[in-house]
Amino acid sequence: MTPPSRQAILRRRIAACALLAATLAGGARAQQYLYRGMAADPATPGQPVLQVSALGLTVRPGDVAHPDAGALVQPTDGHGHGQGMSVIWSDTDADACQLPPFARPAGGNWNGTGNPESVRVWRLDLIAHPLPGTLASAPDPVAGPRPAPSHAVVTTVVPGMELARFQTTVGATAAHWVIVPPPAQACPLN
Repeated sequence: MTPPSRQAILRRRIAACALLAATLAGGARAQQYLYRGMAADPATPGQPVLQVSALGLTVRPGDVAHPDAGALVQPTDGHGHGQGMSVIWSDTDADACQLPPFARPAGGNWNGTGNPESVRVWRLDLIAHPLPGTLASAPDPVAGPRPAPSHAVVTTVVPGMELARFQTTVGATAAHWVIVPPPAQACPLN
């Protein structure tokens, strides 16, 4: 495979800088919390499971479009969208209802479809536990039949990060995620 040209590398670095600037600007202000529906780790009580799945604390290969040869991940997909692990980025627990139904437990006021024995809604406080310097939260709102205006991704800010390193860095945040109690007001059915 032909190595990327200097121009291609420069474009990627510019895209990474633009993504980081947009993330730091946050539109108006940075949000305090990240939310994600994940299974609890039976081997490590109080932490989400580290596994390559939609309910694990990781970046799945399908979450990063067109990784370079050698599974190198770029901060954006070439269309301005961040690549990485899907989350809800907000400053209120109520926005956790924007998680897809499979990522919220059935019952309780979550109104999800996830297994209530294993799926939990987790929160990471970005003020108490900032993401490592090689990661950032990037807004990536979802429109359509199940809108999620607070959708974001945890992405790399390092152009050309190896997928395995990206996954390990995301997984290193496991001890800082806490389970969110069900909301007082039920999440909308969707």
